[in-house]
Amino acid sequence: MTTYANALTPPGMQGTIQGFVAAIFEIGIAIGSVTGGYLYDQWGGRVMYQIGGLAAAALAVVHFLIQIVCGAEPRKINGTRSIMGKGEIPPEQHKADEEEF
Repeated sequence: MTTYANALTPPGMQGTIQGFVAAIFEIGIAIGSVTGGYLYDQWGGRVMYQIGGLAAAALAVVHFLIQIVCGAEPRKINGTRSIMGKGEIPPEQHKADEEEF
């Protein structure tokens, strides 16, 4: 999350965006906890895990389709690594990834 936030954010806004992304992540955890607790209370653990598994599988398919449609492969542009055609990550941030290219 930090790498994407730094790559897609104008200089000087990295801390703000990282905080925003972290807040959204924590809100997701809260929503998942409340939803899971409700499902467990209403129908028990077995149904809760079945619904969770189906939701995870459905979201995995949606994510896969978005990756195919948007062409989200990292590309090397002007000596930098680009994420989904937006923002650039300086090469020194990803020295370990240089062998992949």
